[in-house]
Amino acid sequence: MTADNDSRDVLRKAPKMLVPVVRAYENRLRRCGPTPQGVFWRNQDSANIRFELLVQIIKAEHQAGSVSLADLGCGYGAFWDYIKDMPFMADSLYTGYDMSGDMIKQATDRVSDSRALFVRQVQVLSIADYGFASGTFNMHLGADEEEWNTYIQASLALLWGKCRHGMAFNLLSAKKREDMEGLFYADSDAYLAFCKDRLSASVELIDDYPAPDFTVLVWR
Repeated sequence: MTADNDSRDVLRKAPKMLVPVVRAYENRLRRCGPTPQGVFWRNQDSANIRFELLVQIIKAEHQAGSVSLADLGCGYGAFWDYIKDMPFMADSLYTGYDMSGDMIKQATDRVSDSRALFVRQVQVLSIADYGFASGTFNMHLGADEEEWNTYIQASLALLWGKCRHGMAFNLLSAKKREDMEGLFYADSDAYLAFCKDRLSASVELIDDYPAPDFTVLVWR
């Protein structure tokens, strides 16, 4: 079976494979509310470290605004909270996508800004200037690791296909592995190669920051 066939097959299986993950996030949200702990983050500072790296994808010519952004795995809207007052959000549009209906309801209830829209979907639907995925693929809860890796790459390829200018994502790093049950740790070198081979020659890997993950920036 070819890599493309593998990707199509795992995307067909994705809704069933993601059921335990959705349940875990929704149970956590009920216990902790729309907080960093509600999406299994340690604290807001650790989330902000990641967000600061992700926004480096925005090109200089777009820093003044009038861009569109797609956030895959938006949760309760924490990335929106971080970027909403930044210069590049002037006259810009943000769409957050999440597989959890409870997360989307929390985000919609919390955010009344006309620049923001939240949609319950597993994949990004509309073309955007920039795409983001922060912590989206970290929890697999016992899914086959090879199949989960294929699912991540297939999802990133789909997201990339919706991005006009760039995409930024992070994954837990196998080099910083903490061996917490139910989490997926990715090979940063393999993902750098995947991006260069399948997506774009313009790629930057960032892994020298105090968090158990790595960030990849991909530009057109």
